[in-house]
Amino acid sequence: MKDAEAKQRRHLAAIEAGVDPVNFVEPMKRAQAAMEEPKHLPDAQAVDVAEVYAMLD
Repeated sequence: MKDAEAKQRRHLAAIEAGVDPVNFVEPMKRAQAAMEEPKHLPDAQAVDVAEVYAMLD
């Protein structure tokens, strides 16, 4: 996620420096999607063998 945020900051800096924003539409969308993706994932939980067998019973 930090990598995506860094990319987004670089893209914004380039736009502010005068680069045509059209060149950054897709890269910005990918960076934003990468930042949002982890928010949609559930928290990982460790499950031991006994818990797995208990779920199956």
